[in-house]
Amino acid sequence: DHYNLSLESFNANKSLPKIIETNDLQSVFRADKISGEFKEEFIIKTNGEEYQRVNDIKNTWARLIVPLDFPELEIINDPYSSFQYSLQELKHWEMAPFNLVILEEKKIPFSITTDGLGTVSSFLEKLKITIEHGLPNNDALKALTYQPANFLNVYNKIGSISKGKL
Repeated sequence: DHYNLSLESFNANKSLPKIIETNDLQSVFRADKISGEFKEEFIIKTNGEEYQRVNDIKNTWARLIVPLDFPELEIINDPYSSFQYSLQELKHWEMAPFNLVILEEKKIPFSITTDGLGTVSSFLEKLKITIEHGLPNNDALKALTYQPANFLNVYNKIGSISKGKL
């Protein structure tokens, strides 16, 4: 007989929400496969590139925690200076502010995190940029309040302004 402390701990905490942190887009799909293998629902913390394969992510039925970490490239108005960046870097720079807009349009549940930001004080600025790119105010508020509470199964206590809630 072999005793596995990790599996014992996993089984003892089955009722708790489970979060898997990914560092690239492909890992979101790996996390979904692990979720299916263990027959458990995972909340997946992503890296902000979901727009690249949004239809495939929609098919996972995953709930996402998404950073507002947009790349900042110094683009000079000179056609030759932009050669320092790859097309992939330029495309991500262009599309990253639309990520949450695209997730909302596809009705993929997400919450927003400050994790990954250089400074937490830039969070509001990044959120405003996302709203300027088309994320409705109500959906931004939902991603900051209702969705995190819902993901963690504590919506009956927090997550909205209602009688009896904190």
